[in-house]
Amino acid sequence: MSEERKEIYDLLRKHGPLTSGEICNFTDKKDSNISNLLRKMIANNHVIKVSGSYQAIIDG
Repeated sequence: MSEERKEIYDLLRKHGPLTSGEICNFTDKKDSNISNLLRKMIANNHVIKVSGSYQAIIDG
């Protein structure tokens, strides 16, 4: 997992479900960048989207 994705993953684990806008506020990254990273994280089963918010998938 890239450092950018790990930052988002750790943020979701710490704070629980967040919208992409909230993730942008926490990370100071552009929405287009966050959206792209979240799509990749969903494809790799690291994150799920539920009712407009993103949640980390925790193994084990």
